[in-house]
Amino acid sequence: MVNENNKLILVKGSRTWNQWRIENPAIKPDLSGVDLCGANLSETNLKDVNLTGAKLAGANLARADVRDANLVGADLRGANLTKSKLVLAKIGRVDLSGAILNRANLTGASLSLSDLSRANLNGANLSWSNLSGVNLSHTNLIGADLSGADLSWANLSEANFEKTNMAEAVLVSAQIFNTNFSSAVLTGICIKDWKIDFNINLDNVVCQYVFLEWDHQERRPTNPNQSFKSGDFARFVTQEVEIFELVFNEGIDWNLFLKSFKKIQASLTYEMLDIQGIEQKNNESLIISLVVPKELNKYQLKASFWKKYQTLLKAEDTSNELLKAEILIKRQQDSQILNIIETMAHKSLSEKLLKKRKKE
Repeated sequence: MVNENNKLILVKGSRTWNQWRIENPAIKPDLSGVDLCGANLSETNLKDVNLTGAKLAGANLARADVRDANLVGADLRGANLTKSKLVLAKIGRVDLSGAILNRANLTGASLSLSDLSRANLNGANLSWSNLSGVNLSHTNLIGADLSGADLSWANLSEANFEKTNMAEAVLVSAQIFNTNFSSAVLTGICIKDWKIDFNINLDNVVCQYVFLEWDHQERRPTNPNQSFKSGDFARFVTQEVEIFELVFNEGIDWNLFLKSFKKIQASLTYEMLDIQGIEQKNNESLIISLVVPKELNKYQLKASFWKKYQTLLKAEDTSNELLKAEILIKRQQDSQILNIIETMAHKSLSEKLLKKRKKE
C-alpha cells in the first residue's frame, strides 16, 4: 500500500523528490497503488521504487530513472517514457498499450505478459529483455534493439520491426501475422513452432542462420560452415511443405538411419527436412514420417536415402563379418598358444619327475 508521506513528497515535484532521494539513500519508497494519472514525472528518480499496481496512465515519465523499479500490474496506458531508463525493471503484466517508449532503455527488463499493443518503441533498447507472452501487435519498433530478447509466445502481428536488431532472439510459438521485418537482423533467432503467414515482410533481412529448437539446437543451414545467402531465409520459412514416409519392413538400424538422414539434410542445404513422427504398424513394419518441401522431388529423395542407408548397412555387415573372422582367428591363435603352453608345462613336469627318479 502507498506510503502517504512518500506520495506527498513526490507531488511537490521532481526536484524536491530527487533531492529527498539523495538525502535518504537507504529508503526504498513505496508507491504501490498510487494514482498519478497524467502526472508530470519527467526526469524523476524512481529507481528501486515499489510501483506495483500504480495508476500512471497518460503520465509523463520522459527521461525518468525507473531502473530496478517494480511496476508489476501498473497501468501505463498512453504514458510517455521517451528516453527513460528501465534497465532490469520488473514490468510484468503491465498495461503499456499506446505508450511512448522511443529510445527508452529496457535492457534486461522483465515485461512478460504485458500489453504493449500500439506502443511506440522506435530506437528502444530491449536487448536480453523478457518479453514472453507480451502483446506487441500494431507496435512500432523501428530501429529497436531486441538482440537476445525472449519473445516466446508473444503476439507480434502487424508490428513494425523495420531495421530492428533481433539477433539471437527467441521466437518460440510467437504469433507473427502481417508483420514487417524489412531490413531487420534475424541471425541466430529460434523459430521453433512460430506461427507466420504469407503476408510477413522479409525484404532485405539479414539472416545467416536460424535454430529450430531451444538452446541453439537444430541449426539451419545444417552445415556450420554454411550461411543463408540473400533471399534464402525468406524462401526457407515460407516454402510449402507436405508429409513424406519412409517404410522399414525388416527392422531398422537407428544409428545408420540417423547418419543417412543427416547426409540428406546436409545435401539439401536450405530446404526443410525434419522428422514428423514414428509409427509402429501391427505387421511390425516401421513408418517414419518426414516434413519435406512440396516442390522437392520425392522419388529422387527416396532413392537417395535408400542408397545411402543400404550402402552403410552393407558396410556395417562387411565390418561385422571381418570382425567375426578376426575373432575366429584370434581364438584359433589363442588355442594354439594354449596347446603350446600345455605341452611345455607337461614336458617340464616330465623332466622333473625323471630327475627325481634318478636321484632315488
